[in-house]
Amino acid sequence: MMESIFSGSRAVDKEKGTNPQKRGVRDVRRSNLRLVVAAFRAHPTTSRVAIAKETGLSPSTVGSLVTELLERKIILECGSQTSTAGRSRTDLCLNPGYGAIYVFEVCGADVWASEFDMTLRMTDSAHLSGSCRTGNDLMECISDAVDSRLGNRKLLGIGVLMRQDMEERNFRVVYDTGYDSASIPLREALITQFHVAAVVSFSQPYTVRDALQEKAGMDLMPCDNCILIGIGQEIQASVTLGAQTVPLRSEFCNRGQEREPGSAPASGFIASLIELLCAMFATTQVFLTSFSDSVDAAYLKEVQEKVRRWGGGSPPEIQLLRGFPEKSTRRLASQLLEGMPL
Repeated sequence: MMESIFSGSRAVDKEKGTNPQKRGVRDVRRSNLRLVVAAFRAHPTTSRVAIAKETGLSPSTVGSLVTELLERKIILECGSQTSTAGRSRTDLCLNPGYGAIYVFEVCGADVWASEFDMTLRMTDSAHLSGSCRTGNDLMECISDAVDSRLGNRKLLGIGVLMRQDMEERNFRVVYDTGYDSASIPLREALITQFHVAAVVSFSQPYTVRDALQEKAGMDLMPCDNCILIGIGQEIQASVTLGAQTVPLRSEFCNRGQEREPGSAPASGFIASLIELLCAMFATTQVFLTSFSDSVDAAYLKEVQEKVRRWGGGSPPEIQLLRGFPEKSTRRLASQLLEGMPL
């Protein structure tokens, strides 16, 4: 699947040369289709009558659009019949198996993939690589992931979520036309390769507030003092004191650390850092976040056991989270779904 990137191929404008009047009619129909699909996203189960009321489109227009969406298997008849004024009504819903959206989270050299269906339900999540250091590495990783997971479904969009301090220019993709080589931005390479909407976005990893919200199911838990430690190529930490979050200096967090490139810091080093911060702040919660495959449940257990041996009072509760909040990946998936090809 990487061949089209390196051959310098480009998507063809299939509507070039089309009669402007016909093109205008098609654009209006596409716009109306988007209105109808948006109504389905807002209401998991609905009907033709309800869609006409919500969109302001005429019943005949809605009927024609729904027929097209049914034929293309974008929506399904749910099979539930309800009686309205003595007449039966067939409920309709989005077809979750129609297509998939992929959001790739990039933090340093680590890449995670999250898959969403038409209803924005996350259907898969996996760590793909810990060695994507160039744009071509990342493109190959994305291409392999889509090839192995998409199956017979349609690809609806691809998003890339990068850490705020990363630069997209470091992930340009080099391609070869056969006569010359050049590099293009990652987003352009994704569109060229897959012919779907693509978005490259930047976000901060977990904040303490994000961690507490996810733990509490969107209800913020009371926590006066909390620590967040991000484990990547460098260790980053922040402390929340009441309503204020204070980032700690990188030199302070990484002092005395020795490890091989690409490997996780020793669990004892992280435990010592936690102990030091607990001695400085009255901490009740510690959150670890990382993209690395080696920072897993077993690693967390080692850290917890070493902190429990510390003689400084009751140990804090330590939890492990992924590198980005789920709300960030879901927001990007929603943006892509709104722009899906129709």
